[in-house]
Amino acid sequence: MDRIASTFKLLSLGMTEPGPLQPSSDGDVPDEAKTDFVNAIYIAVEKIRAFGLADADYAGPIKLVKRKEGEKANGRYFPKSDRSVIFYPPARGAPDYVWTIVHEVLHRVWVKLLGDDAKQVWGLLCHATGKQFDASAAKALALVVKKKPDKSSLWFYFKKHFGDDLGEFEEWLKTRRVSDSFPSQYASAEPAEAFSEVAANMILGRGHAGKELKGSGSMIRKVFLSLIGPLRNKDEVGKVFEDLMLESAMPDKDDFFLQTQVDFGYLRVTIPRWVAKHIPDAAILKLEHRPHVTVYYGADKRDLPQIQQIIEDYGRPIRAMLGEFDVFEHEDKDVLYIKVIGDSLRELHDKIAKLSHSRPPTFPNYTPHLTVAYLKKGAARKYVGTTPFRMVISARGLTLIDARGVEQTMRAIPLIVREPLLLAGS
Repeated sequence: MDRIASTFKLLSLGMTEPGPLQPSSDGDVPDEAKTDFVNAIYIAVEKIRAFGLADADYAGPIKLVKRKEGEKANGRYFPKSDRSVIFYPPARGAPDYVWTIVHEVLHRVWVKLLGDDAKQVWGLLCHATGKQFDASAAKALALVVKKKPDKSSLWFYFKKHFGDDLGEFEEWLKTRRVSDSFPSQYASAEPAEAFSEVAANMILGRGHAGKELKGSGSMIRKVFLSLIGPLRNKDEVGKVFEDLMLESAMPDKDDFFLQTQVDFGYLRVTIPRWVAKHIPDAAILKLEHRPHVTVYYGADKRDLPQIQQIIEDYGRPIRAMLGEFDVFEHEDKDVLYIKVIGDSLRELHDKIAKLSHSRPPTFPNYTPHLTVAYLKKGAARKYVGTTPFRMVISARGLTLIDARGVEQTMRAIPLIVREPLLLAGS
């Protein structure tokens, strides 16, 4: 007998939100495994959303089923019925449901959303591991980048160095070698498997079952982001960054600019739920869809090695306490935010501020805060000083976002099998 999503929520005390995924399970799967499974779905959905994919891109049924004898995989996707299954117990090691779920649902993106030209590029890439780009691979990749260069992470190479000269770009590609650190077990396997492998690694910032992130090579990462770029850019994730750019009046053509922030994806349900309950719709101009705390606005790509060293030396979770509501008052609106209390964020801010290429701070006094919503002028005053969220928040590293919205994660500690579920009641 199948257990539907509502049953899962009861098993895990309502601390889950499966988003666009439709979980179910076989009746002979233990309740403990079902609870872990649906908690993992919540984390996977938050991670995929934070990466920039819309819910509709990977929506569909996903089922936890008892492993049949001889089954070697931890999960499978069936394109004809558009369903994913996760097997219990796992074939190898710890039950890394988060990684397996992300891997399997990204097959939907490959099958349903990736164009034939993009699949051709990826297929050529898979089978050229450790080799030079040949003429056909170079041409296929150049055509993909040419379609939407502004949304491609290869834009820098294409537009700045080659302009509109597609032939020159192809010739440059032929001088590049496909990274031999591409997952070797997929070098002769189905391109869809390799795509989902790299996708899961990049979305979660780690490999399977807590293993170190496989070095997928800078060229492979750029190609992957080029193929997935048009999907990511249609979501509102990029809008958050655009708003920051406009509000701070930063140059819109700063190739070295970096926004450094700490993301708290697990608050993406808790805070909007509180807002919906306590703030009238008529007072809301815009909600903050991506809970985060800015560490330093105006770091620099030229300091990336130093930033990486700062994070590695930090070597522990970035923790803080959510405090009381306060407001930034503007002429036409109120920005309602939560004060964030703790030394972790200030320590990282101060170290990045001292790097040689960091820009002067927009505001002289750093105020760690988590923006909740943009309200009509005067509407935020009634909430100032209240403390609806009494909780410690924690993250494992920083997110770096450049001037075009391309992101990368730097982790202070390895991301192991599961992330903490830290949710507060409303």
